[in-house]
Amino acid sequence: MPFLSICIPTYNRGKYLNVSLDRITKEEAFLNSDDIEIVISDNASEDNTKEVVQEFINKFPNRIRYNRNSENIKDKNFPLVLSLANGEFLKLHNDTVYFRKGGLNKLLEIVKNNKDKNAIYFSNGDVGCEPKYIECKNANELYNIGHHWLTWNCGLCIRKDAFDKLENPTRFSKYQWGQFDILLRLVKDSPAVIFDEKIMTVQQIYKKLTFNGIKIFSHNYFTVLKELINEGILDKTALDDKFLKAALIGINDIAFDLFNQCDYNSGYLNYVYRYYWSKPYFYTEFIKYLFYKILYIPYFYSKKYKRNLDKLIWKRRNKYNNISLKIWEQQGLVKAGNNSSGIVDIIAYSHNPIGMVYIGNNVKIGNNVKFVISTAKEDEIPKDMMFDEGKNEEIIVEDNVIIGDNVTIKAGSIIKEGTVIPDINPETHLSNQQD
Repeated sequence: MPFLSICIPTYNRGKYLNVSLDRITKEEAFLNSDDIEIVISDNASEDNTKEVVQEFINKFPNRIRYNRNSENIKDKNFPLVLSLANGEFLKLHNDTVYFRKGGLNKLLEIVKNNKDKNAIYFSNGDVGCEPKYIECKNANELYNIGHHWLTWNCGLCIRKDAFDKLENPTRFSKYQWGQFDILLRLVKDSPAVIFDEKIMTVQQIYKKLTFNGIKIFSHNYFTVLKELINEGILDKTALDDKFLKAALIGINDIAFDLFNQCDYNSGYLNYVYRYYWSKPYFYTEFIKYLFYKILYIPYFYSKKYKRNLDKLIWKRRNKYNNISLKIWEQQGLVKAGNNSSGIVDIIAYSHNPIGMVYIGNNVKIGNNVKFVISTAKEDEIPKDMMFDEGKNEEIIVEDNVIIGDNVTIKAGSIIKEGTVIPDINPETHLSNQQD
């Protein structure tokens, strides 16, 4: 019996699933032991998902199992894929997520060190807690650290025997927060671990499936949260003002239609007002919303306004560094640590680069430094020497690194802590490329 099952629910994402499976099967933890199996449950996909999976089954016939549903059962596919697994621990995994190099090894190590726990939650650096590894006594302690970040289904890792005993694991699947409910019920009165180090990367999806973000992140989320409070799994403090305000601002950012409900990000007042009407800051934030989203709507469509808005968002999220981007629209491809400085110039040939640039703390970037993170556009090979065919990976710059002028860093590079890369003479660099 395998120790860990990586459980992947999927639907019409064969292209992304291929990358995820490729990275998992190249990790040492998968190749050098029989500890890990992969279980895939296909929600009746209409693309090439079945063919993608079959290629990996041919390579690893006893390590990968595939289930195809006769119809799309939506979020009920999450608990289903968990129920199909045989591992002592079950790791829910997104079809768009791949492990960073060594990430699966680290995950397996953490799980093996916590075999007595019902759940380990891998928040992937989103929570921003210190230390990165925290043991919690129960669901309340876990929630007080992780809050809404605990809703990410890819962070869920649970004991199979505990999951098998859980009653009605699909009860909140219709709200799309079933994994959040499963996690907190399993650790109601038992210890858990949250591990906040970044070990996974989410591929950027060129065309996402549409859903009503307002409904899911306000009405549905708080419906589940209040039921967990009513059942005594969480205390009423789970609805503290500080968290609600943060959630409100997040909801504010994605609100398009204030009153009417349609398919995507709509019904702001209909879904949100019932939870915030007694909070004074609601009205302040709503006025800000009216000002920025309505009065400035004509400018939203201008490139200059969008660029300035992206720049403002970056600055707010990066108060403790002096990193700038040459193209502000690419900020979703960059994460930077504290006390770092310089301009990040990303070359991304792909329409959908899966790589990212991770800048550590105290990093100094010189002039004209380029980061090449992805392969070419579909059916197009760029005619320059910057393109590295076959590479489509992240770049990691660890802490206390100095990068000199005119340096080009290609996909898949890991620059170790304390490294100093000297300046490169542009004429010499060009000559080397032409040779």
